[in-house]
Amino acid sequence: MAGVKQRVDVVDIMKGVAITLVVLGHTGQGMAHRGWWTGPGYGRTDSFIYSFHMPAFLFVAGLFVAQSIHRHGSARFVLDKLRVVLYPYLLWAIIGQITAPWSAGWRSGGTSTWPELWHQMMHDDANWFLITLFICLMIALLTRRLPAWQRLLGAVAVCMVAPHTGWTLIDRPVSEMSFLAAGMWTSVRLKRLNAVQPGAALLGAAALFALQAVEVWRAAPIPTAIEMIFFGLQGTLALALFCRALVAAPTLGVPMLLAGQASLAVYVMSSYWQGLGRLLLSSMHCIALWPQLLLPTAFAVAAPALLWHLQRRVPAIGWLFQIPRRKTA
Repeated sequence: MAGVKQRVDVVDIMKGVAITLVVLGHTGQGMAHRGWWTGPGYGRTDSFIYSFHMPAFLFVAGLFVAQSIHRHGSARFVLDKLRVVLYPYLLWAIIGQITAPWSAGWRSGGTSTWPELWHQMMHDDANWFLITLFICLMIALLTRRLPAWQRLLGAVAVCMVAPHTGWTLIDRPVSEMSFLAAGMWTSVRLKRLNAVQPGAALLGAAALFALQAVEVWRAAPIPTAIEMIFFGLQGTLALALFCRALVAAPTLGVPMLLAGQASLAVYVMSSYWQGLGRLLLSSMHCIALWPQLLLPTAFAVAAPALLWHLQRRVPAIGWLFQIPRRKTA
């Protein structure tokens, strides 16, 4: 794999590893809530994963923003993001509410009333990432004429000084815009990653991940704004190097690439499949740490990814994740 193809592969693998970590983190939280995973191991794992897995998604999203705006124009860019970002956010909020009466007992998320759902969407719900991504993309569009470094510095400055409001639509974009801006700034430099040899990339990733773990575990339970940005960017760099190494290891790289291509489906559907996996193991009286952590995680990544890739054969499935484009003659 070389050139543009290799660049896309590394990005998709990054998304695949990141979404797997998202699901792993949610699975661990469910186990901790049920008292199946206690002790310092849970806290350290959770804090390490959450220090960079969502920043990595914002960073990856930023890589192609400027190119997309330039190619399609502002109006088409907005319509496209309404179709592929805001639509699944609203759709799966509704689906989650409708299915809550029979699924809330075994999956994360779900509220008892529609007003509670609205309140949760305004004040940090389970799918906060999608609405945050949409708002950050709109900010990128509005600031498209700024040099990338100015957008990045501005986003960092706002994150450091802005007060906490308690509103998802404000607080999350403020805290996450730095990562999307960093992706936009890095976009033209990403090709340098392909020049790193896989062995050197793996060693670099191991060193950075080890450093990240030590720093995160020594930090206060609630990091400062600058610590959050630093951890997010350092972890994203480590992840990029790790995924550069996976390009040369198809046995691991290809599954992560396929998961990355389906990351939207995994994100919006994983709580259902994760809950079903947990139920299945529990029905066999298995609440051991590793089976309950790994098997529901694998199930919650693989099942939605399979549905995503079935869109090619069953186009109607696509409506679960995005509004299909109109076919032109």
